[in-house]
Amino acid sequence: MNRTRLGFLFSFGFTLLLSGCQGTESSPALPYEGEVKIDGKPISGAMVVFHSKKTGEQVVSPSGTTDETGKFRLTSNKEFDGAPAGEYAVTITWFKPVTPGNKVREGDGVVQNYLPAYLANPQTSGLVASVQKDLSQTKSFDLRFQR
Repeated sequence: MNRTRLGFLFSFGFTLLLSGCQGTESSPALPYEGEVKIDGKPISGAMVVFHSKKTGEQVVSPSGTTDETGKFRLTSNKEFDGAPAGEYAVTITWFKPVTPGNKVREGDGVVQNYLPAYLANPQTSGLVASVQKDLSQTKSFDLRFQR
């Protein structure tokens, strides 16, 4: 293969690579906020993640962390920009450092999820949310379970 042909193939391949990295333009994020409570009491520091129910395309998983009042605001690309319109499965985790006074389950490390494991999996959490254009975007999760 001569150098001209090799150079052309390299340039062509590089152009294809760059065009593939650009991806598709994502849907605009819509402001979205909510709150998380356990038995009616707000929890601080819980991570809320929205997992898109769309398949077969690159999708973002908006997330937020609850403040001291249990409220969260979702972030997709920019801080607190919200989430693209769509249907979501929701997961919630609440990791806290293990201290000498805390009960630690076998296999736990330095931090422990204080919520049941099923809430950390989008297939088993049972929590859902819908983000729609032109609607008030809020969701409250009041978790109740045996401890």
